[in-house]
Amino acid sequence: MATVGLRRIKDAEERAEGLIDDALDNADRIASDAQIDATRIVSDAEGKARQEASRLAARIKDEAEAEIQATNLETEKQRDIIRKQGKQQMEEAVIAIVEGLQPLAPGR
Repeated sequence: MATVGLRRIKDAEERAEGLIDDALDNADRIASDAQIDATRIVSDAEGKARQEASRLAARIKDEAEAEIQATNLETEKQRDIIRKQGKQQMEEAVIAIVEGLQPLAPGR
């Protein structure tokens, strides 16, 4: 009887050790899977961040180019206005000079 009891205790200890080993293996597998999942999540987040940064940079570049074009057009308009005004002022100056010289012309 004592032998049967000792055998049962030994079997129970072996089953317990097996369960402990299985639990440790499962814990290691779960930790490894979690690490793999975390690495994948971080990698995906980095990829999305790079894509968003690229889209943002492209949008900013497009906006800057549009602003440059608008500024260039406005500058050209202002330059044309200044040229027209300068030409008109030169013509008026020439007329004033000619009119000022007419009384000094011989035969008058």
